[in-house]
Amino acid sequence: MNKFKIASFRADTINLVSKEVDVDNFEFGFDVGFSEGESTTFIVKFRTKVSSLAGYELSVEYVSFFETEEPITDDFKDSNFIKINAPAIAYPFLRSFISTLTLNAGYQPVLIPTINFQELLHENNKLVDD
Repeated sequence: MNKFKIASFRADTINLVSKEVDVDNFEFGFDVGFSEGESTTFIVKFRTKVSSLAGYELSVEYVSFFETEEPITDDFKDSNFIKINAPAIAYPFLRSFISTLTLNAGYQPVLIPTINFQELLHENNKLVDD
């Protein structure tokens, strides 16, 4: 198996607005991206939106950059490792970022929910099969 590590991460887009909302809400999605040609890097990009009864709405696009020791193959791109493990490794950094951001912005900090990426993949596959 190709060894990899998180090389870096960053928030590409942050939108924090003071806003009264009726209900706490959390929306989430992610994509995995690869460079053209042979490469030893890939990204996991998360998109989140949090609405809080504490009086704010937050949208964040957060990117984790991964490096591999060997060139990425098509088999690696199609593996559950990319669909499950890489996002699961990167997600806690997003959770920490959002909690720290809301706290430092003067709002009640939010801890977004944990996500079981294996179950998420299973549910998505189930929807496609139906």
